[in-house]
Amino acid sequence: MHEQPAASAEVLVVGGGPAGATAAALLARQGLDVVLLERARFPRYHIGESLLPSLLPLLDLLGARERVEALGFVRKRGAYYDWGGQQWSLAFQGLGQQAPYSFQVPRAGFDAALLDHAREQGARVREGAGVRRIAFREGRAVEASWEYWRGARAIEGAPDGAIGVFSLPGHRSGRRRARPCLPPWRARRRTTPCRSPGPR
Repeated sequence: MHEQPAASAEVLVVGGGPAGATAAALLARQGLDVVLLERARFPRYHIGESLLPSLLPLLDLLGARERVEALGFVRKRGAYYDWGGQQWSLAFQGLGQQAPYSFQVPRAGFDAALLDHAREQGARVREGAGVRRIAFREGRAVEASWEYWRGARAIEGAPDGAIGVFSLPGHRSGRRRARPCLPPWRARRRTTPCRSPGPR
């Protein structure tokens, strides 16, 4: 049984990777009603990532650094380059960074940790919910339709009146690219209920 996404939201975040989870966590912490829809179920495979020390201040801002540190990722304290017969080594210590190290991470665990953190900050996260379409009205993103896949069946709905839409993976609506669309939601914190048709 799938948990239905809400029928309305102040901000809809499409995609639960690091960018989506970060946006959702920060906005939810500011008291906004945030719904995040992610088509995959975490943890999901993604190629590993070699992170830079500039990430750590962001993790501090999110309040997620302790969670990430606890996962025991390999600490990366510098870099070594070998290209065209030339070699360079670089140590992060002493470069003016706020941290002398970063991490080498398997993305499955790293991404899942950030998504869980977004949940803890108050974002309503729905996994297995793929966004099919984002509709615009007068240049503003106002509605999204999604689907849950289970065999050949789908459940669709539309959070109408989402005041801001972050479409992070580059979803499209017709010929129009869905992009961050944030009118002054602080001045207009109102949502409109919508239809949520059930299984077809």
